[in-house]
Amino acid sequence: MESLSNSLKKKATEHHYRAEVMIAGEQLRLRLHDGKLVKDRRYHLRTYPNCFVAKELTDWLVEHKEAPDRETAIRLLQKLMDHYIIHHVCDEHSDYKDAKLLYRFRKDDGTFPLSKDVKVFLRGQSLYEKCQCRGMESIQAARWLSRLHPLVETLDLALSAASGAPAD
Repeated sequence: MESLSNSLKKKATEHHYRAEVMIAGEQLRLRLHDGKLVKDRRYHLRTYPNCFVAKELTDWLVEHKEAPDRETAIRLLQKLMDHYIIHHVCDEHSDYKDAKLLYRFRKDDGTFPLSKDVKVFLRGQSLYEKCQCRGMESIQAARWLSRLHPLVETLDLALSAASGAPAD
């Protein structure tokens, strides 16, 4: 029984870590699009849409204090590659290289792998963004979401636990 409990805890921890990486990757993607670092680029007479130069992104992370140094920035970007958030535009490099190479977010080119967990997460994210557009507070939005979509009920529980408010 204890091994089952440990197995469930380990799996929950892995899902939590994966969700954190996905959230961080999506936040970075949105910031880079807003900052015009992600854009169409030409290389050898070919245009690569929605991509960034690795060296420029590493510089950006350090300049914006998202990483204390280049080495840490490179490790963070390698984690995004390991979790299939970013990739080399031609998939020629499995390791992130701090050079004048083009990379892009998989969500921008439609190659993001969609497992069941990822689909649930993305659905919850989409619904949450709709709530934010309506100007709802976090707790109110989570409760509204849990009524609309039962798979997002965990969002209600998490937000309630974080705020100390009782769940419905």
